[in-house]
Order: sequence, then structure tokens, then C-alpha cells
Amino acid sequence: MKISAIILAAGYSSRMGKLKALLPLGGETLLQRAVRIFQTAGITDIVVVTGYEHEKIQASLADTTVRIVFNPFFDREMFLSVKAGVASLDSKTEAFYVLPVDTPLQSAYILLQMNKIRAGAGPGIIVHPCYQGKRGHPPLIGAGYINALMQWNRPGGLKAFLHEYRDQQFDADLGDPYVLYDIDTPEEYLLLKEDFNSNPTIPAGE
Repeated sequence: MKISAIILAAGYSSRMGKLKALLPLGGETLLQRAVRIFQTAGITDIVVVTGYEHEKIQASLADTTVRIVFNPFFDREMFLSVKAGVASLDSKTEAFYVLPVDTPLQSAYILLQMNKIRAGAGPGIIVHPCYQGKRGHPPLIGAGYINALMQWNRPGGLKAFLHEYRDQQFDADLGDPYVLYDIDTPEEYLLLKEDFNSNPTIPAGE
């Protein structure tokens, strides 16, 4: 089963004041960490969607095998970056993850468990990582939804699109609170670093 990953790194990071994709964490950037964790889970087809500061992000990935897709409409809604990434997937992709770059503490273990859940439940199931009843990132979406996603033009972005198929979704609560973490402000980034440095299970991402 070929699973791909789409990492969204196109935004302005206006509330952070710095480019979130290139913020350091444990000797690597948030973007590099996201790429590494997908690779650790055995996912080799990784797409990074860029927009703002495209050249800087591209340069940071020069030593990797990821595919970079530029979204010229990055100054609009994030869902257009999702579409740009999805449009780049080839016909062999059977399912794909969508991960905003500012949710950097997922683990390869969680991804592997989600892969198993989807394999057991069937290709029509959309798998969400959850913690205490709350959905986090990244969802795992079957390729069968690609055409509908590319045609979707209603408000609400990816969340609204997925809600349309709520009867085909599985919430996988694997006991990991970090699927809910995201960072938008310098204060949240500081708390993230403090948590990262104090928790020895986070750095490996495994």
C-alpha cells in the first residue's frame, strides 16, 4: 500500500512573527522533523507545499528527497494548499496524510498504528488521530476521496470537507496528547520547546 504525506508550509506565520517551518526544535527545524517522522514511518513520497518564503524553505530541504509544490495562492485559504498537494499525488497513492507544519510532535508510532487501522478497516475509511475525544493531526485520507476534494468549493476548508464524510471516519485514540499540539504564537512556541526539552520520549519521534 503506497501512502503519501502532504506537509503544509505555505503560510505567512503572521502571528508567530517568524517562519514557522524553519523554527528550530531539537537540532532540526519543525519542517525537517515532520519530514523525518514520516520517513521513519516508512513513507517515502512526501510533498511539501510552499508559498511564502518559498526559496528559504526549498533551500532547507536541499538534502532530502521530498517533492516541493509551490502554491501561488498561498495568501488565500489553507485549503488551496491542500488541493495543491493532493493534485501532485500520482495514481499509485492509495492514501495520504495532511499535516500542517505547525503541529510538529507527532510520532512515527502513531502513524504506523493509523496505517494498520486503515488497512484493517478498508480503503473507504478516513482515520483521525485523537486524544481524549478530540481530533488532532494528521488525518489519513483514502485516495478515493481525491476527486471530491479537488472539486470541493464550499466554506470551511478541509475540516468541512471531511465532515461531509463523517460516517466513513474512524477516531483512533492512541493515548498521545501531542497529536493536538500546534503553535501559532511565540508564547506557544516557548511552551512547546519547554515540553520538548523536559520529555525524553519526544525527540526521537518514534
